[in-house]
Amino acid sequence: MKRAVICLIISTLVSALASKEVRAHKFYASFVTMNFNHQEQLVEITMRTFPDDLAAALRKQQNKTIQLDKSKEVAAMIMAYLRKTFELKKAGRVLPLRWVGMDLGVDSAFLYFEVKMPGGLSGAQLRDHFLFEMFDEQTNVVSIKYNGKQFDHVFRRNEGEAFKLIP
Repeated sequence: MKRAVICLIISTLVSALASKEVRAHKFYASFVTMNFNHQEQLVEITMRTFPDDLAAALRKQQNKTIQLDKSKEVAAMIMAYLRKTFELKKAGRVLPLRWVGMDLGVDSAFLYFEVKMPGGLSGAQLRDHFLFEMFDEQTNVVSIKYNGKQFDHVFRRNEGEAFKLIP
């Protein structure tokens, strides 16, 4: 009798667990590396993101279906989006981004762009709210390599859209 009760409890638990819907939690993040090129006096920027998230943001911005590719049209759309969501400024002036290129994979998109920065990064300010309008959980991590040191900034949607100082 005791064995029958234990078997009944176990089978009930197994059935209950098997009937629940299993959901994978998606990771909402972008990762940026900024390197200052002393010789060229510019900041070389690499952003890694999920291609489906980027396509969704462009679709929302353009109000049409977007197929990510290396065309000039898609590059222009990405740059327009980056200019709204990723800003680097010095002496109170937002500096223009220049598109370099993109590498697309199944699970990641690497975006390459640069900013002319005569005099270096010290005292510049950065704001990264890439995909903030898309996902409440979005987190953007920026690693800045400058003068042999590395500085990291983390931007989260719930923290607002403030600029962060680069030491």
